[in-house]
Amino acid sequence: MINLIKEGTSNTIAINPATASIRSNWDLILTQDYDLYSSSISLGLIGDDISVYNKYMVFGLSSSAIPSASGMYTYQLEEYSTASLIWNLAAENWIEEEALWSDSTGKNSERVIDTGRAKVVGTDTPTYGTYTGSASNTGAYITYYR
Repeated sequence: MINLIKEGTSNTIAINPATASIRSNWDLILTQDYDLYSSSISLGLIGDDISVYNKYMVFGLSSSAIPSASGMYTYQLEEYSTASLIWNLAAENWIEEEALWSDSTGKNSERVIDTGRAKVVGTDTPTYGTYTGSASNTGAYITYYR
């Protein structure tokens, strides 16, 4: 179980992955149990002391990347390498792509190396919305995270 806190500037987590890591980039994919909302957070490895004796990977992440909804989540630790995209093999529709050619890198060799549970302590700020349209469809709604 990992704990993530929205308040503050950064979080540090330690994960002992079920499968050894062989790549240099990691994402933490969080899926909320309540409504299956999913988000992805890029992780930065702190130190390089991964060995037979120390199997924990210590990551740093920005608090701003943590979901604002408190609750229980399922996480997946995904590793990948980056590579330059080959235009005819990329999944995107390149006619609609606005990125510069020099910025065209993507994920390569993605794989999940660990799954587990996470507790997120968020800000729980409600979201307010207003319907727009005809007079018979006007109104407001409030969405709470709990």
